[in-house]
Amino acid sequence: MHGLPIGVKDLYDTYDLPTSYGSPIYANHYPSADAVSIALMRQAGGIILGKTVTTEFATFKSGITSNPHHPKHTPGESSSGSAAAIADFMVPPSYGQLNSWLNYSTSILLAASLALNQAWVK
Repeated sequence: MHGLPIGVKDLYDTYDLPTSYGSPIYANHYPSADAVSIALMRQAGGIILGKTVTTEFATFKSGITSNPHHPKHTPGESSSGSAAAIADFMVPPSYGQLNSWLNYSTSILLAASLALNQAWVK
């Protein structure tokens, strides 16, 4: 992962970026340490570019994300920020709530394909 820029879903603690879990009650919350998965990505040389929007606690109220190629369409729900970031070529991967590389890569492909597919819908 050395040098790979990564977007991180706002459900994962990062010591140097605010983590709100998509909720206003955690606005400006700075965890004291990275989540284990984030720490491992950093140790492997990944570069955390920023946080991506998620629904509140990944289940409730939707975030304010729109499809970068078709603003009247949504790129999804809890992974909407990740999908938009990938579709807009801001980051190659974006890390979401998944706990295995198979699920992780499947989620990225699904999120990106949904966002890119929406770009072609008129």
